[in-house]
Amino acid sequence: MNSQAVAFESFIEPHLQTLHNHCHYLSGSQWDAEDLVQEVLIKCYQYYQKTGAIRHPSTLLYRMTRNVWIDQLRRQRRYAAPVEEAADQPYSDINYAAARGLVEWLSEHLSEREAYMLLLSEVFCYSYQNIADELQCTVSTVRMVLHRSKRTLRITREARRKRISGGQMSEYSVEYWTKAIMNDDPGRQLRFI
Repeated sequence: MNSQAVAFESFIEPHLQTLHNHCHYLSGSQWDAEDLVQEVLIKCYQYYQKTGAIRHPSTLLYRMTRNVWIDQLRRQRRYAAPVEEAADQPYSDINYAAARGLVEWLSEHLSEREAYMLLLSEVFCYSYQNIADELQCTVSTVRMVLHRSKRTLRITREARRKRISGGQMSEYSVEYWTKAIMNDDPGRQLRFI
């Protein structure tokens, strides 16, 4: 090990535990945190090689950690799995079952278009104008569809029926909206059947 690496190691040592804690907080997983720490340390060492001493190491580490984490998230979003592969991927998150149950329940009672608009409005808090822009329709159409779908759900609740014929969402749409709820992002490729 060269003298610069030894100096960097002694310089960074007091900040390692804080870095580990911050990485674990961001990633939510011990394994992902370890990977993130390694990437940040590599970037920090490269920076140290170029500049020498680092004036505010904790500030630099936080900024590097945040940037590396954002880069990792962007790389993960670029990969789009085929629908068949995505449907086969298991989720270990308990909230997945609740989100999936909600979307399946909506698919039993509403048409696909009604469910799309209701999810965008009630779950993702889109304004009527935003929904109209996303789905390429008018605001009055959005109002009408939301009114009709809410009325249908009220009637369903009052009648306590388990199934009302009308419309059903495709398996792809059920999976799409479940993942959208889990990721808190409805995405940009909305479509109607």
